[in-house]
Amino acid sequence: MSDTQRLVTINVANLYASPSDTAELASQALLGAKVSVSKEQDGFCLVHTEDLYQGWVNAQHLAHTWNDEDYFPTSIATLFADIYARPDAHSELLTKLSVGTRVLLGRGGQAHRLRPQSLPQHDPRRQH
Repeated sequence: MSDTQRLVTINVANLYASPSDTAELASQALLGAKVSVSKEQDGFCLVHTEDLYQGWVNAQHLAHTWNDEDYFPTSIATLFADIYARPDAHSELLTKLSVGTRVLLGRGGQAHRLRPQSLPQHDPRRQH
């Protein structure tokens, strides 16, 4: 298999020393991180991160890259950032993102629409 680019789709993805979730933990990758997949085996992908770590990650935690040119790429700068369903701190809390998580910003009225870099445009979760 030739290298293909993928994106991490969960807040923190564990990278294991072998293709098993019971294997030794080799590293971790944050939501939106771009990884290069060099091999697939038993539902796991051998990935290489941009910061030169490698390990096996559950294939379900990866998505194919997509065209993100209509968005402004940035990353979370605080230790944790609360992500709400609407631009109102009293609305539903969707998740917490950790420092370094890559996100995309798009304008929607007065509030910024945040989209984790790993969610394709057709994904119904992207509306948050």
